[in-house]
Amino acid sequence: MLGYEPSYLSALERSEKGPPRQDFIRRLVRGLELTEDEQVELNQALISSRRQISLPAQASELEYALLHELEPQLGRLTPLQIQLFRLALRLPSSLSISDIGIGEPWALSTEERKAPKM
Repeated sequence: MLGYEPSYLSALERSEKGPPRQDFIRRLVRGLELTEDEQVELNQALISSRRQISLPAQASELEYALLHELEPQLGRLTPLQIQLFRLALRLPSSLSISDIGIGEPWALSTEERKAPKM
């Protein structure tokens, strides 16, 4: 129907292949006769299922450091850690560290961050 090998389709389903090319998406939309709403849903699913991300050129050094600290933890984060990240991302951008009185945690070494508080 789409002109692709079943093994390729299976590999896409198992996330063993990178994101499908636009040609594949066009054939899929035509082959399945997707409505406009279904096409929007498909595009949203494609965006949210990306396995690779790029750090924007305008990202700060703090964002860069955070990403590199987070990367080795991916695949091992607990549901609580994930929820805490989501909560942090909902904080207003106008809020500053001094507003909540926790100092500058990024100035601490990894060992200092891991040390228990007395």
